[in-house]
Amino acid sequence: MTINKAITPLTAYLLIASLTCVNAQSTATDSLKLSKMLDEIVISAPECIVAGNKTIYIPERRLTDAVNSTIQLLAGIQLPELTVNMTTGNINISGGGKLSIRINGRPASERDLALVSPKQIARIEYINNPGIRYGDAEGVLNITVKRPATSGYSIFANLLQSPNRGWGDYTVAIKHNIGKSEWSIDYHSNPMWDMDCYRDNRENFILPDGKHVTREETGIKTPNRMVTHRGALQYSYAEGNSMLLNVQARLLYTDDYYHTTGSIITSSEAITSLTIEDETNPIKSIQTDLDLYFHKRIGKKQNIYLNIVPTLIESKSSHQYITDMIDITNRSYQKGHRLSMEGIWEYRLDTGTLSTGIRSNYRSDRLQHEPAGTILHERLSQNDLLAEWRHSGSIWQYEAGVALTYITGSSTSGKKVALNPRASLHYRFSDHGSAGLYFESSSVTPGVNDVSPTLQRVDRYQWSQGSERLSPYLTYTAKGEFNFKLHNVTAKITVSNSYADNPIMTAKRYCDDMIVQSPYNAGYNNHFDTHAMLRLPLFSGHLSLTAEGGWHRFDSKGINYRHSYSQPYVNLQLMLLLKSWWFMAKYNNSYNRLWGETITSANQNLTNLGIGYTYKSITLSGGGVNPLGNVALRSRDLSKIAGYDRIYQATGSNTLIWGGITINLRHGKKRVATQKKLDNDYKYESITNAKK
Repeated sequence: MTINKAITPLTAYLLIASLTCVNAQSTATDSLKLSKMLDEIVISAPECIVAGNKTIYIPERRLTDAVNSTIQLLAGIQLPELTVNMTTGNINISGGGKLSIRINGRPASERDLALVSPKQIARIEYINNPGIRYGDAEGVLNITVKRPATSGYSIFANLLQSPNRGWGDYTVAIKHNIGKSEWSIDYHSNPMWDMDCYRDNRENFILPDGKHVTREETGIKTPNRMVTHRGALQYSYAEGNSMLLNVQARLLYTDDYYHTTGSIITSSEAITSLTIEDETNPIKSIQTDLDLYFHKRIGKKQNIYLNIVPTLIESKSSHQYITDMIDITNRSYQKGHRLSMEGIWEYRLDTGTLSTGIRSNYRSDRLQHEPAGTILHERLSQNDLLAEWRHSGSIWQYEAGVALTYITGSSTSGKKVALNPRASLHYRFSDHGSAGLYFESSSVTPGVNDVSPTLQRVDRYQWSQGSERLSPYLTYTAKGEFNFKLHNVTAKITVSNSYADNPIMTAKRYCDDMIVQSPYNAGYNNHFDTHAMLRLPLFSGHLSLTAEGGWHRFDSKGINYRHSYSQPYVNLQLMLLLKSWWFMAKYNNSYNRLWGETITSANQNLTNLGIGYTYKSITLSGGGVNPLGNVALRSRDLSKIAGYDRIYQATGSNTLIWGGITINLRHGKKRVATQKKLDNDYKYESITNAKK
């Protein structure tokens, strides 16, 4: 359990790293009639085809010639639902949410996408509200790649470096295929060092004895560092589209050090004092997993998909908080394993597809906390029986499915069995427009930090403690959308509402003369969102503009509190293509969320500029981030007894200049692995100490 971990320096640096700056077998119509039509298209201009909840983009030849990686291609196409960073390769759903990335239907990572040549891509599909088979994914990005049959190898490198800041991003990969087999190895690292950060903070406390205390913190620039190493070794064997065996070993290692310092003025009953605060949070973690995947086609109508992914995780973190009056040190150690298993059987009929299967996710952790000396063993298992029918027609499309969910664990209580339905209806009323309605419910389980009952001290006045008896809860989501397309102009209007019933949210209370923050099942959290998007090509398609924005509102009710928060938001992107040159300008304003009593930021006011030139297999690029400001994360806690208003400033992001080279060398033809539908590319949560 942590206090406000979403707004720690970790969040600021993750934001710098990401913003310096599927369903290939979904329906009979898409897999037969539509696929045949797309294969026959001669690409000379951008194309966008809407089929139910799937939007299909045909890459423009002019764009594929101007870029040298799939990430750059995605940024150029400007999918309105996604935020794409051309430099670091990060892809996110606008406004947040889990994105499932796939290549020819198989789960893939952002790094896997970088290894695909844009010239091999036949089409790009984005699936909104993808269905029960994709778990909790809110969107699916599926890249369909042409399948040359001859053997060959490829070498890919994307090397980015800032000359004026401690920031870099490096990816190297090699692939080699012989006949029906393919081997690959890849490595990625994104180090940051000497990145200055400071925190300004105002806190208001009402102590258990009724005394009012105000603290004003003025931050001092302090260097921080963060580095992540990722590596993977993969082997696949395919027999056309009828069989695929894929084995991948992955390693993820992080070594981060976060440090804040500042002066604090404390005021209480006309008495004022000045102290110096120093807080450090080093975190190290290692995750290894083995991904075993098998697909077999039986006849012309049936498919079987099996996936088993065992994972080992180990982490250690510490928190030290020092002032003139107090010295706090907490340490946490975690050793655990995860086991993800899925099996899906699919049967196709003339008018649709029936899918059924099972999904199981199990976790087990040994948690040790110092100086308390507590050792805890936590286990949690979620098992789902799935069934879904998808019908596709030229005018009407619908989906109906259900998941029977059973959750059990050492620290869970309450309702453990849930029936989670999902349904969608889509109507195409003309060649230029369509409308859709969607509904689904899903089960959410407690996190590993939520269930740790060890009491940890945060600062002079506050403590943090998890709960051993939390219950899973349900989230209900309803959405309506309208799509319009005329020539190459596309627009979308979406209205959605998400309601979490009896969710796990934190609350602060008095306990033995302490202010303690803990998670509880209580009340509700409701999120209403109106969203509009316009995608407009200009100057014969050389310049394209994507504008999106909207307004959203949160209502949160927990133990002894009820809060509301609303906000408008906007995102803009310009992309200019001139032969082998490209230029990009992006702006994202703040997108904030209220959960419990805390308001945090998903995106911030960021400006990202980039320019690149492609010659054959090499792309040279450069750009800058935030020429007029810093990455700044503002957050608020609305608690009556321990509220705050704080902002983290990552001054190292101000006028960050970067340059890079992308190399994509190929010999022969690259055989692309066949479809892999199950989602298993996880980065699991690790235990962290309580912190400010």
